Amino acid sequence: MADEAATDFPGSSLGLPAAGRGSLASWRSRIAALIIDWAASMVVATLLVGTGALRGGGWRGFVVLVVYVVQKAMATAWTRKNQPLLVSLINQLVMVAADVDNDLFEPNASDASDGNALANLTYRITALYSGRDAVLGSSAGLKHFGTRRLGRSGLAVRPPTGKDNIWDVDCSSFFPEAVGGMDIHSAYFDNAGVIKLMGDILRGIDRSVLESIGETKGNAWPSAK
Repeated sequence: MADEAATDFPGSSLGLPAAGRGSLASWRSRIAALIIDWAASMVVATLLVGTGALRGGGWRGFVVLVVYVVQKAMATAWTRKNQPLLVSLINQLVMVAADVDNDLFEPNASDASDGNALANLTYRITALYSGRDAVLGSSAGLKHFGTRRLGRSGLAVRPPTGKDNIWDVDCSSFFPEAVGGMDIHSAYFDNAGVIKLMGDILRGIDRSVLESIGETKGNAWPSAK
């Protein structure tokens, strides 16, 4: 009986947790959220077309409803409700030597909301990084102690937890040994191999194809002794 009670809660049949983030909201919470969202839509509609949006009559009477629908659509695209991806505002996003935490896309990261937003609005995200980047090596841990930079260390988890549209490429092998650590930070845009890789990524060529044809690996480093 105790085991049945522990598993008999709203959302249990859907595999949702009993409480906390991701749990099914109660009817009281849903009604309260609906009232708040509708009130916000009324305020926005009034700012857009005046009090005619509240009095009805003509097309202005539908403005509140339109604002509400747009608000819910944006919320769906911005949150994990957009998984699997139903709407993509950005097709391909390439993050080059990104000076952000490398756990950006992890659910418990300090900047997780930003990472989730990017993941939910983008069809595919590719992070280009190099462990030889001395610029990002000096900035590691300045914002969040002990956290590495995405543009130097790549993703903290491959693939990120709960996301299959994000991957990374170590570009260190594209840069000759003569290119110093401080110069590598901007060398991505001076290297023909990396530029071609970025172009093919933005054209939407699948990651497995890029890997199979060897386009994700250079031959300039390490140099043969």
